[in-house]
Amino acid sequence: MQQINISGYLDYCRDQLDLSEHSLKAYHQDLSAFIRFQKLDNRTGEVTSDVLLEYLKYLREEIQSSAATIRRRFITLRSYFVWVSKSNASIANPFQDFRLDVKQPQRLPRPVDRPTLSVLFQNIGHLVEIDVSQESSKTAIFQFSQEQITGLVARILIVTGMRVGEITNLRLKDISGACTRIRVRGKGNKERTVYVTNERLVIDFRNYWETRLSFGDPNAYLFLNSRGARLTEAAFRKRLRAISKSLL
Repeated sequence: MQQINISGYLDYCRDQLDLSEHSLKAYHQDLSAFIRFQKLDNRTGEVTSDVLLEYLKYLREEIQSSAATIRRRFITLRSYFVWVSKSNASIANPFQDFRLDVKQPQRLPRPVDRPTLSVLFQNIGHLVEIDVSQESSKTAIFQFSQEQITGLVARILIVTGMRVGEITNLRLKDISGACTRIRVRGKGNKERTVYVTNERLVIDFRNYWETRLSFGDPNAYLFLNSRGARLTEAAFRKRLRAISKSLL
């Protein structure tokens, strides 16, 4: 079996590349995984591109590793054999004629679950109207509570069918003056128009939008977090979970 010199490679990575202990530990795990594979069927010969294909099949089908794990294993192995072939010209690099094709599965956008929305809608009131002429920019924006803004976003999602990632990327200029039309940039930067048809929602939405627009650049993001930065998709989902738990 072609021996994998883990200690020698890690010494090189530590001394010459100044890699962190975290990286060294990951490299050790990746190379150890390949050694375990070699021992399974007592693969005593040279590591070739055919052996790499067998290893790829083993990771995919037998132990069902994720695409990310497979990619990391092969990146480490490739780096190792580059180092070996430079250190010893008699050892061929099996990656010379090998092409790795590991597709990362696409993750579909997660919908906001109905139980969470049901609790939210039952317990959060409409947006309050404020006199923007009497408020500073920051104070006016945050007269709307976190719960109210979260509820407004959720209601718009339900009425328009937008994705969470789409609504959190909206800017003030994407909203029509009557707040009944929204310009959405979807996958591939393709644009479409969605409509807000619920009368009560339009009133609340316009109240919020006009307040934001009175003090903000039209290019600014529509929905903000507590620090005044863009409300991210992850933060919105976290808000929903926190609010729904507090109301149960």
